[in-house]
Amino acid sequence: MSNQSSAQPIEKKLEKQRAAKKQKQKTARTIAALCGTGLVVIGAVAFAVVKIYRSSGVHLQGTAMESTHYKVNNAMMSYLIDTTYQNYLDSVKGNKNAERPIKGKSFKKQNYGADQTWFDYLVQASSYSMTQTLKMCEAAYEADYSLTDAQIAECEAEAQSMDLSKYSDGIQVADITEVLKLKRLANDYEIYAAENIEITEEELNEYYEKNSGAYANWDMLCFSIAWKDGSTNEKVAQSYKDVMKEVDKLTACTTPEAFKNEVYRFLIEERSKTTDTAKKMLDAIDVNVTGDSFDPEIAEWVLEGDAKQYDTKVLEYKDNCNVVVYMLTSEPSINQSDAVDVRVITLNKASSADESLTVSEAQTLLDDWKAAGGTETLFGEFALNNSSAFNLINTRGLYIGFSEESMEYGEEFRDWAFASDRKPGDTEIFELDSQVVIGYFVADNPYSADKAAAYQALYKKEIDALDTIADNFSVAQNINVINQLKY
Repeated sequence: MSNQSSAQPIEKKLEKQRAAKKQKQKTARTIAALCGTGLVVIGAVAFAVVKIYRSSGVHLQGTAMESTHYKVNNAMMSYLIDTTYQNYLDSVKGNKNAERPIKGKSFKKQNYGADQTWFDYLVQASSYSMTQTLKMCEAAYEADYSLTDAQIAECEAEAQSMDLSKYSDGIQVADITEVLKLKRLANDYEIYAAENIEITEEELNEYYEKNSGAYANWDMLCFSIAWKDGSTNEKVAQSYKDVMKEVDKLTACTTPEAFKNEVYRFLIEERSKTTDTAKKMLDAIDVNVTGDSFDPEIAEWVLEGDAKQYDTKVLEYKDNCNVVVYMLTSEPSINQSDAVDVRVITLNKASSADESLTVSEAQTLLDDWKAAGGTETLFGEFALNNSSAFNLINTRGLYIGFSEESMEYGEEFRDWAFASDRKPGDTEIFELDSQVVIGYFVADNPYSADKAAAYQALYKKEIDALDTIADNFSVAQNINVINQLKY
């Protein structure tokens, strides 16, 4: 099977997520940034590396890594190490405190951190990236998926365009070509597999009915009171008996106003809070709950019990020496507003040396994306390699079912996404207090927000299954061969 559609926009309303744990995802993102695993960053780079001097080509031809159907020789590994090193230098540019190796001195004789050498660090980063690549290539092989002749020609042309004098001795165009082909195959197969996941209407409806509680929304007042046990942070904490008297007063309230007035009185008179502090704490007791992922007992009370508006419920946590009083201020409703699919790249202002430059950085990214072809697939690659939105990194910035009621990226972004003249491929930059958002409009979602969320959940399960398949493949690393490289 050849890939005939990897460069085309994703038309199905999908969200791609991996099943990896948070730490694994964070590591993968860091390594991807260093090793250039995306299409966007694979390419010619101009830099002066620590040269490798060898007496023969034997060290270059040894097998550094291999899976069942694919091999990485030492020349290819050397190219990966060189690229990882340059990407590291680019990532710490302008940071005077970042570690850097001494020029002209062997990487094997310089420590990176306390426990490893620079050579060990670069090998570890490069090997991690290539291990993930080879596993995905094996999954592609099993699915009878391969690159087209045109895609192979692109990899060959890119390798031919590189200045070999910028890399370690002995690396040939053919070695770089093989690395680019492996990365292209793994990357494109991931996109292809995600685009071709199919969820039937029957599957969607069945899942939605079974999990309807997950898409309900309701508002509550939620106030927690600790009693004195010798370890509480409250300077004037009360006894359990006195706390329960206050609980009785709160449960006797029949309106949100009465509940809030009692909380305010309690904070001022019983806990000696200042007026400003009491007001801030009062603002925090308003809670909007989405789905049955909230406290199971409360979710069951609201969704399956006989709870009515302004009813109260008390949960006591003796191990933590506190009690929580809830008042239901709105009965459950389903968010059936319109939804759209978008891709986003977010840039944290705090991550920039000068916060005022974050908007210009976003504009530069957008300009580079347009110059590279301006496709949706490329936007996803830019999101993968540049976005600070951790929850969307592995979806390549894809947000399925962005709701008309959502304010996650601000009011201007929401209004832009739902403008009547919005069309697929539109882009815009939005500046918020703490971040800058680049938006890409994919399409209107055919479902309401609740159904789109159900679709997203089903799609995640399918993506998790794909990751499991990839993880079933093994990759062997021959560290003795890799150590023969003379860095």
